Amino acid sequence: MRIFMSQTAIAVLASLVVVGGLQTFAFTEPGSTPPLGDAYAPLNTGPSVQDKTDTTGHAAWITADGVGSRYGAVFASLSGNVGIGTTSPAVKLDVNGEIKVGYAGVTCANNTAGTLRWSGGVLQVCDGTTWESVSTDSGVTWLVNANHTTDSCTANGGTLVDIGNGQFMCKFIAGSCPNSWTQYQQWSVTISSHCGNSNCGSNAVCDTGYHSTFSNLARETCNSIGGGPGSYQCTNFGECTCVPEVCYAAITQIGCY
Repeated sequence: MRIFMSQTAIAVLASLVVVGGLQTFAFTEPGSTPPLGDAYAPLNTGPSVQDKTDTTGHAAWITADGVGSRYGAVFASLSGNVGIGTTSPAVKLDVNGEIKVGYAGVTCANNTAGTLRWSGGVLQVCDGTTWESVSTDSGVTWLVNANHTTDSCTANGGTLVDIGNGQFMCKFIAGSCPNSWTQYQQWSVTISSHCGNSNCGSNAVCDTGYHSTFSNLARETCNSIGGGPGSYQCTNFGECTCVPEVCYAAITQIGCY
C-alpha cells in the first residue's frame, strides 16, 4: 500500500511538470487583428516590429520601424526619433500638426534653455537666463499687467521698455501716468527740487537728490520748513507759522502699465 501511494504521487508530479511545460510554449498571439481575436497582442521588449491598433486597423503605437503604408499616432524609431502623426520622423520630435504650449511656472535657467511656454498672450523661449518673447508683432503684445497693449502705449505717446521675461512697460515723458494707467514699481527719471522758506530759519531750506537715468529708484526727498502754500503764514502782528514738510524730487519720465 505504501509503494502504491508513492508511485501515484510521482505520476501526478510528472503530469504537472509536463502540463506546465506545454503551457510555457503553447501561448501565441491572436491569429486575427485585435480586438477580433481572443486576446489583445501585448507589447514586449523584443526587437520585432510591434503595433497596437485601433478598431479601424490603424496603428496607434509602433515601437520599432514602420513598414508599408502604416502610420502611427505615436511612433518611435530605432534611431531614437519620435513621430506624432508620422512614421518617418526626421528629428528627435517630429509633429505632423499644430503644437499647443501652456504655462507651468518653470524657472528659466541653463538646464531649461530652449524651453517654450505661452505667457501673457505671447510665445516665449528660455535663453538660459530669461524668458524672451518669440513674437515680433508688438501690436498683439500685452504690457506687464495685461490691461493695456503695446499699441495703446504708443498711441498715448509712450515708448515700450522691455523689463525682461518677454514683458513690457510703457515710458511716458511726463510727471504722472495717463488716466487709467499706474506707475510700474518706481521706474522714473527725476530732477532736484528746492523747497522751504528761509524766513523759517537757516535749516528750513533743502534740495532733493535726483536720478537722471530711467531706472527703478525711489523718488528722492528732503525735509524743509514753511515752503508750501499755507505752510508759512504771518499775522498783522508779525507772528509767522512755519510748518515742516517733505519735499519731493520732480518726476520728468515715468514707467506705467
